Amino acid sequence: MLYKGPTALYGYNVAEKLGVPCADLQCFPVTPTREFPSFFLGDGRSRGPLLDWGTWWASDQMIWHMLQKPGVNRQRREILGLPPLRTNARVLQDRQGMPLYYAYSPLVLPRPADWHPRIQVTGYLPTSTPAEWAPPSDLAEFLAAGEPPVSFGLGSVPTAQPSRLVDAYLEALDRTGRRGILIGGWAQLGRDRELPDHVLRLDSAPYDWLFPRLAAAIHHGGAGTTAAGLRAGIPTIITPVAADQFSWGRRVADLGVGPEPIPVKTVDANRLTAAINQATTDEGMRERAADLGVRLRQEDGIERTAELFTEYLRSAGARVVR
Repeated sequence: MLYKGPTALYGYNVAEKLGVPCADLQCFPVTPTREFPSFFLGDGRSRGPLLDWGTWWASDQMIWHMLQKPGVNRQRREILGLPPLRTNARVLQDRQGMPLYYAYSPLVLPRPADWHPRIQVTGYLPTSTPAEWAPPSDLAEFLAAGEPPVSFGLGSVPTAQPSRLVDAYLEALDRTGRRGILIGGWAQLGRDRELPDHVLRLDSAPYDWLFPRLAAAIHHGGAGTTAAGLRAGIPTIITPVAADQFSWGRRVADLGVGPEPIPVKTVDANRLTAAINQATTDEGMRERAADLGVRLRQEDGIERTAELFTEYLRSAGARVVR
């Protein structure tokens, strides 16, 4: 059994009840390390090994005691008839040697040397556009009518001030002379306003299809959206809202494949103008982004994860969760 994401411990409980081997899969780091700070706290900047470890200790305690322990123990007690977990599940899993696979590329964030051997960084899990999907006619025509545009969207993240962000984006496009695609998403950006001819609004589109056709992408920095932009080989401008998004923004900037992140609360026309200019005219940045995209597309995180889990099942270490 392979379980994924923030509710993974519920799958861990089910595997214990069924008496089957299991593994965890996560899209961003949740394991403490001294090599970089917690992906849940701060702005992604390292403050040194001791302080970085402190951010992990704090977030580890908060996540376990406030977000995980009450719910998973209720499931164990009321549904599965299992005794409660009294120790942080991560510690138990270390003792058991249960696999944990991180579904991002080691080219983007290398595996820390102080992680337990059970933990591996396997590479992104690439998505593919559904076979039945085709671009709507207005999107196809817009892309064919001029130079590659710069997109802006927040994916599944809502925001309290969508009009402010759209105003800043439109002004930045005017200042830079760029065409744009506004991706409405959950924030419904630009839903109730007229847009100029050089800007097209979409509710959504498959990122693996759209992003390679852009000059740059501006987005919130979610793990999946960041992966799509990096695999597309285009510069990425991240406007983080919460949690891991700040750390992905820091990684993009440190790799030199995008400008410094702009926290969504500080987004304005000046900052977006500077970021768009840099992303579309800095040839070094564009070359680094393109090169990283080529190397990422050569990875296959799905195959690597399957190989590792199969090896685990075949080994003496594939013990039932107890």
